[in-house]
Amino acid sequence: MIPSKTLFGSKYLFVLSHMRSRSSLLSHILGSNSEICGYSEMHRNYSGWLSLFALRASLWSEHRGSVRNKYLLDKLLFNREISDNVLEVYRPKVIFLLRNPSDSIRSLIKMGRSTRIEWHTNPEAVCQYYCASMQWLQTYAEKLRGNFFFIESDCLVENTSQLLEQLTIWLNLKEPLSPKYSFFKNTGLAWHGDPSDNIRYGTVKTTSKHTDVFVPSNLLDQAEMAYLVCKDRLNRMSVLSAETSNCPQRVTESLVDSTVKSPKSSRFFDTI
Repeated sequence: MIPSKTLFGSKYLFVLSHMRSRSSLLSHILGSNSEICGYSEMHRNYSGWLSLFALRASLWSEHRGSVRNKYLLDKLLFNREISDNVLEVYRPKVIFLLRNPSDSIRSLIKMGRSTRIEWHTNPEAVCQYYCASMQWLQTYAEKLRGNFFFIESDCLVENTSQLLEQLTIWLNLKEPLSPKYSFFKNTGLAWHGDPSDNIRYGTVKTTSKHTDVFVPSNLLDQAEMAYLVCKDRLNRMSVLSAETSNCPQRVTESLVDSTVKSPKSSRFFDTI
């Protein structure tokens, strides 16, 4: 027997993104609101009500407070799965967060030099990961038929107030979202999100673009093509979108031409 659509009074909020997209920053902003519970990557797939209940139990265990009538938040990166059943029956709110390839790829390589994760320091592997992430995001955008909020990452730091105001309205929150955020049990720890010092600022700040990190131009060109196709599709499909050039803006255009494709990516990530 399937529980009620709210599953014991809970609602669900998923942030779909890729590494070094500022997803930890966004998740901390969301999770610092009293009407939202969760702030990190839980490393879960969501196949049905049982997996949603497991999320609820995990968040209750960490936060030791009522989760009833709150959004339960998880951040999902490349290759995590949400079943059609969860999307159709429980109707989670979904935010797509996308960062341009030059900044995100250089940021991941820079981080890899500190964390010593070998493939994170390999420009070819990182670019393949980025392109695969673009395709993964488009797959879920199509499943959701446009019922999501799309954010271009730079908008989070360049147009913070406008963006958070629109998110507050879209989520129907009584307490406005704030650019200042709390620190939690796993803030800054590897495996749970951004392990760098940036997440410890406690407020939105512009960070380094790591222009000292070299990435071959042919790899950046491929990633840029994948990014532009994905960005265009998400922007055209989303109920609301926030882009740096016009943030936020309502999207009324029809779906992007289905014949547009992203570059094919390597099978390398089947093993990650």
